[in-house]
Amino acid sequence: MEPLPHDLYRPPIHPATAEVVELTPETPFAHAFRQLSQGAALCLTGSYGSAMAFYSWMKKRIGARHPIHDYASSRRHRDAWYACSARALIRISHHEPTLAKAPRNPWLRAFFPDLPEFFISFADFLGLNGAWQWYRKGVRYPVLPHPIHPFYGTYFPTRHDHLLLFDRWLEDTGTGHHERAMDMGTGSGVLAFIMHARGVPHIHATDINPNAIYSVRQDLKRLGSKAEEGIIPEEGDLLGGFQPGSRDLVVFNPPWIPGEPEKPMDEACYYRPGFFEVFFRRMARQCPSGTTLALLFSDFAVAAGLLEEHPVLDALESQGAAFTLTDHLREPVRQAPARVNAWLSEVRRREQVELLVLHRI
Repeated sequence: MEPLPHDLYRPPIHPATAEVVELTPETPFAHAFRQLSQGAALCLTGSYGSAMAFYSWMKKRIGARHPIHDYASSRRHRDAWYACSARALIRISHHEPTLAKAPRNPWLRAFFPDLPEFFISFADFLGLNGAWQWYRKGVRYPVLPHPIHPFYGTYFPTRHDHLLLFDRWLEDTGTGHHERAMDMGTGSGVLAFIMHARGVPHIHATDINPNAIYSVRQDLKRLGSKAEEGIIPEEGDLLGGFQPGSRDLVVFNPPWIPGEPEKPMDEACYYRPGFFEVFFRRMARQCPSGTTLALLFSDFAVAAGLLEEHPVLDALESQGAAFTLTDHLREPVRQAPARVNAWLSEVRRREQVELLVLHRI
């Protein structure tokens, strides 16, 4: 692999000198779990299969201690799982896991070229392997003629309803009157690539996550010069260095859930208090009269009982008359019911994806 940029986010690791307790295949799982619960760091040894067996057992144990029946309990379960799984480690030696029959991952060398020995949590190792498969094979979307290859630490949509809604809106309204467009918080670049496929000639894509910008640039290289000339990625917040014009389209798929982001990729899912008020104030200052602002959203937080009012509409109303809402498209979520989480299936039954189209006055 080519050398990676130094500013990319990498999975957290522990130095080779970290104090750990070895978990052998003969160690009773309950004994190992007690040590984890008391704050010890464990090093899983033996085979990949034995490590997976303990990992699966641990997930069931956490599930029994912290059952999920609504959004709040799902957060408590998540926090307990993160705290416990972060201390279940494996050793990496010369960029390969020391577990027998464990999958090899080229990112271990690419991310840590100068570290011959270190520990990484088994959960992060599994996440790294999953991310490598997505990156290597690509992800197909019904709205794009080509796959997207999301790089490690980059948000990519796992649901399609809002993408289909946006694509239909572009088709119905036409893109000929938009010479330029902006995709704020581009993630893996799906919205930018949709607009490119629909014929928007010049697209600027920003993200505060350097991994996302690297991811988009790698996909642009795969697609060739036409795409590279049409989409300009930039690491930056919201509009970055882009200055919208009166005929430009600014697209934003903001985070849908109120909460505190804990990891870089969480910024794509959770927003802090006052986020949308600040957003509309900034857009009012930076967008001239005539700019079209298209927000892709979901009323998940209202459907889940986290909020009583729609956060975007509430913030829009509080910020005065800088924007007028010209269209508000809604569609029910068509995702298959969750087999395990009945509460989530009920939320999905009430949830709607949305496209809010605003015009800068």
